[in-house]
Amino acid sequence: MEEDQILQDTLCPVDMITSGHDQLNHCCLDSTRKGLLSKITAWLDDIADPNDENDKSNVLWLSGAPGTGKTTIAWSLIAELERQQRSAGDFFFRQNQNWPSQLWCYLAYKMAKFHPAIKSEVYKALKREESDLPQDDIQLIFDQLIVGPLKCLAERLSSRRPVFLIDGLEQCSQGYSNWQALLDTLPQWLNLSRHYKLIIVGRPQHDIAKVFENKDIKRMELSVGENTDSYTHDDVRTYLNYRFAEIRKQDKSIPEYWPDYDAVSKLVTHTSGFFKWAALAVDAIEAEGDKERHLTTVIESGTTTTFESFDQYLEGILRMAFDSYSSEAFRATMGTIALSKQSLTMADLGHFLQHRFPSPSGVSLEDMCSRLLPIISIKGENKEIKIRHKAYKDYLIDSKRCALYSDVYFIDRSKAHRKMTISCLKIMQQGLKFNICGLKSSYKMNYEVEDVSALVDKCIPSYLVYACQYWADHLRGIATGEKRDTDIVNLLRNFLNIHLLYWLEALSLLSRSHIASKSLLIAAEWLEVYG
Repeated sequence: MEEDQILQDTLCPVDMITSGHDQLNHCCLDSTRKGLLSKITAWLDDIADPNDENDKSNVLWLSGAPGTGKTTIAWSLIAELERQQRSAGDFFFRQNQNWPSQLWCYLAYKMAKFHPAIKSEVYKALKREESDLPQDDIQLIFDQLIVGPLKCLAERLSSRRPVFLIDGLEQCSQGYSNWQALLDTLPQWLNLSRHYKLIIVGRPQHDIAKVFENKDIKRMELSVGENTDSYTHDDVRTYLNYRFAEIRKQDKSIPEYWPDYDAVSKLVTHTSGFFKWAALAVDAIEAEGDKERHLTTVIESGTTTTFESFDQYLEGILRMAFDSYSSEAFRATMGTIALSKQSLTMADLGHFLQHRFPSPSGVSLEDMCSRLLPIISIKGENKEIKIRHKAYKDYLIDSKRCALYSDVYFIDRSKAHRKMTISCLKIMQQGLKFNICGLKSSYKMNYEVEDVSALVDKCIPSYLVYACQYWADHLRGIATGEKRDTDIVNLLRNFLNIHLLYWLEALSLLSRSHIASKSLLIAAEWLEVYG
């Protein structure tokens, strides 16, 4: 009993004792997330995935955009691990409630509760300290209270296959000088025995991603937006059906089959894996007297629908990622990504923002994009960039929503389109030229040219391809103003007088000649207004 009291007094904050596992009822609904949970269970049981070369790692990073249900999955894992008596320690970070130095102390306490042999080793480690435990020295705590006991008991605990879980790590990243020290300890878990499994659940935050860069850890990412898989769509449908069934139980006047299949399907499409949006949408519908009418409004408006709690949620996400970054650099970058007509690569983005980075504050484009990781994805060798969910874009470009709390993140569509128009015209001015692909003869049809596709890819870079195709679309997005926009007028004059034929040639090689007439008509209409 004395050991228990010393461990509790030294390692475990009172509020964490009282919180306990009262959140276990927040697990995934039955029949949802089955595929994902099965894959994680297989990894925990050392059943190798032939398609994952890091499946033998003892660290799993389960990441996902904000609002994709990560914590619900974490509670489901804890519930199953407790059933199997394998849950050796878990920590659920909460913003403004926890700080970095608490993690390993509390996990050491949970380890001691998990197995008497660990309790003995942790207690001995504490007794070896002549003075109070230096809680600000995260590395020392990790070495003495986590690594030491686990290495000492590796063979003895192999049959127990203990699992440790950390959720919401990013929630304590702001304002703590020892945050990086905590991050530095995470990859050191790889040096422990393989049967000590560590699951880290959280957002794809830049500093967390960096500490795991080039490390042999197992990675899983929750799908959202355009990348949402059919299993996630099915899970969202199950969740929505459950919530609406609960509403019908509370209000017997609602028809048994409300809402119908098509209505739920439209909500599923809007949600696209964003469980937070689905939850708040149903909350809003439930709170209304005329639920049918409000459901119709939400279906018709989709992610442009205003939910005050949802907007506050997004504002908090942005503040966490950009608390000290230039708002102008943010708007320039996010405006280009959000309003682009197709996905851009990191290199493309660099050409469209070439005069803005490094920013006056010294921020590079790569730094900015890494900060954006909770709301954008960067995939593949070409580093293709996509906004993770339409809800983020709809919020950022709506002055009545985004600017309500702060105009730091608000993206003015007209200004963003103007910047993109100028960038496109300048890129074409710099890149277009006569016989851009160096064809040896002008008498051959494009399809008669040997390896014409490879030649086009080589000679017309992707950012120039984008500019040729979409400059007029961005021009059309500029709001009509009273003053003559001389910058764009001059660029258009140069384009039409000097580069028009070169542009038509490029469109022909790209098999996009059909857009020429529409683009020129847009330019003519725009010049009539501003000319």
